[in-house]
Amino acid sequence: MKDFWSFLLQTLTASGAAVLLLAAKAMFRDKLSPRWQFASWGLLGLALLIPAGSFGRYALVNWPAFVETVKSVLTGEYGTLTRVSAPLPLPFFHREGAGLSGNTVFDGIYIVYVAGVAFFLMRYAVLYLRLRLALKRVEKENARRALRSFMRDGGQWGGSGAQAFVDAAAEKYCLASCRVLEAEGIETAFICGVFRPVLVFPVNMRMDEKIVLHELLHLKHRDVLWGLVICLFRCLHWCNPLLWMCADLAGNDLEALCDQRALERLSGEERRDYGCILLDMAGGKYAKMPGTSSVANGGKNIRRRITAIVRFKKYPAGMGVVSVCILLLFSVPFLAGTKPAAVFGKGSVLPDSRAADMARARTIRCTTYAGAFDTYAKAVLTGNIPYLAMCSPLGEQNLLARVYREGGRVGSLEKMSLPAAADVQSGYRIYNLARRKEDVWEGLLVFGLLGYCDGTDSEETGERWYAAQNVCAKKENDRWVVIPEGEFRAVRADSWALMFPDIDRFPAWCYEAKGEDFTLRMQWQTAASVESRSQDVLGLWSSAFEATPQPDSFFSYSYSHGLTADYTGKPEDKGHYRQIGFNGRIVWNREEDPASENRNYFGSHASGSGGSGNTAFDPSLKGSGTGSLGGKFSGGSTDGTFWGSISLGEIWEDTVRLDEGGSTTTRAGIPDCFIVKVRFDGRSEEELTLEPVEGGGTCE
Repeated sequence: MKDFWSFLLQTLTASGAAVLLLAAKAMFRDKLSPRWQFASWGLLGLALLIPAGSFGRYALVNWPAFVETVKSVLTGEYGTLTRVSAPLPLPFFHREGAGLSGNTVFDGIYIVYVAGVAFFLMRYAVLYLRLRLALKRVEKENARRALRSFMRDGGQWGGSGAQAFVDAAAEKYCLASCRVLEAEGIETAFICGVFRPVLVFPVNMRMDEKIVLHELLHLKHRDVLWGLVICLFRCLHWCNPLLWMCADLAGNDLEALCDQRALERLSGEERRDYGCILLDMAGGKYAKMPGTSSVANGGKNIRRRITAIVRFKKYPAGMGVVSVCILLLFSVPFLAGTKPAAVFGKGSVLPDSRAADMARARTIRCTTYAGAFDTYAKAVLTGNIPYLAMCSPLGEQNLLARVYREGGRVGSLEKMSLPAAADVQSGYRIYNLARRKEDVWEGLLVFGLLGYCDGTDSEETGERWYAAQNVCAKKENDRWVVIPEGEFRAVRADSWALMFPDIDRFPAWCYEAKGEDFTLRMQWQTAASVESRSQDVLGLWSSAFEATPQPDSFFSYSYSHGLTADYTGKPEDKGHYRQIGFNGRIVWNREEDPASENRNYFGSHASGSGGSGNTAFDPSLKGSGTGSLGGKFSGGSTDGTFWGSISLGEIWEDTVRLDEGGSTTTRAGIPDCFIVKVRFDGRSEEELTLEPVEGGGTCE
């Protein structure tokens, strides 16, 4: 916690967890043994230790959105996002670039909170130090008393009666003993210290094995340490009365657990005597010191413990398994939490809750670059400003909030103006998605338009208008954001371009290699999108496009390619060529490619659409066989290989289209190169490595 807002987020999250735990404990009050009643406080302890909002999740209520809403309303600031980096208060410092003044009233409140934490820590430390010093003086006085007794008895050490009594009780119950001190001015026995514990008795207190048993059980299970942990949480949340109440209840459960352990070692009449001892203490007032344990923890609490003693029973072993299952069930909302996206909703945005809408949007993280692109595309398609806020850098949030308050939409922002109205139901594609560097991805966003950008009707030609914009996604702390690179521009392409990539109208990566008489050129184009069409109970896909962002989604990919050969030889030699056969493969990564050293990858392939086997170099093929059409044959395999042949005829153009097509793929990015072996008329053969051409894949 480094400012008032992060403290508010942490303490509200802890309060929500406390309410849920108290409700659960009330529900299972008589069902869980004292062991599990105390163990259940561990869930609240974890909620206090885990920074609120970790992993982009919250418990019970969307506290991050609530805090962001309050902050935006009170400060007018949208360009910051409250984060809890640690459950402890960190030194106050001015947040550069946060857009907040270093001397706001909220900074002053945070300073008061930190001062309160320091005050309570100091207060408890001083109380404990004073107690230890007092016990040290008692120990010296006891030593002097023992020395006088030694001198009086003629050199015989009588020892301490209290120490002998405690040692005997420890041996009887098979427990470890510790040093014993008898002190004046205290009303009940207690264990003091963690590393060098000491059992302190009032000077004139009647020694009773059951009291000793209770305190030795505290010693065995290190309950003093648990008390210190509870005390620390009191200090960290000193201004939260709900958590102080929980600290008191946790202390009571700790004493009740010790009672349960003691009663399990006692028989019937001894248990009644144990209750009578507690009853004698019920009217007293006992100060609880940090770093100590005590059989007495207040009259009201003692009466509750006596009631528990009356109802004492040994829980069956199977209840432990049941208790574990109950705790695991309740640990889900405590620790796993709920994603903020679940409360954003799919309906219209209410005009009277704009600050809350922007706050919810800011707290929804795009956890993947695909989720960020998907959110950005759907924000533009629908014109929804909160959607855009989900995937925009924090530095742009103030502008988005102002436009949203004024009733504007995405299209009114710079670089967001569309050539015509967007066709939401056609969806979108991200063409040529590629990683620029670590945590930076770029591509071309394309979606359909409803209008005709040049006033002409393109339906007669089977084409339509599309909007295209270069976009870049990058990591901003723990969230992905999208930055547009340039304005939207209109592109006319095939009507099915969003279903089947149009390699002629949209940009494609280009690879080339020059042979003796031919230059081979491969155009490679990818298209990525998030599945946004739902399935019904029969598994049938809906035709409706779901425009709600999916900030945690992943892309599905498709690709198209086109392999051409440009004749560069002498015109008089052109008639020598009658057939071109090719066989090649994709190399995604040269360093990891298994064929980079062993080029024996032109063996027999699985059956493809054009036939079976490595038939591309068979001179007798001549366009015959399954899948041939007009003297052209081609095929491919899922391992990245492709093959084919084409008959050229008597007269052919200088550019020959050898292969074209497309399919789905599971890989993002672009290949390093293509390796193609070409054979002409079954005689001469060349192996070419097609390298990428600079500037391929862009859309100017």
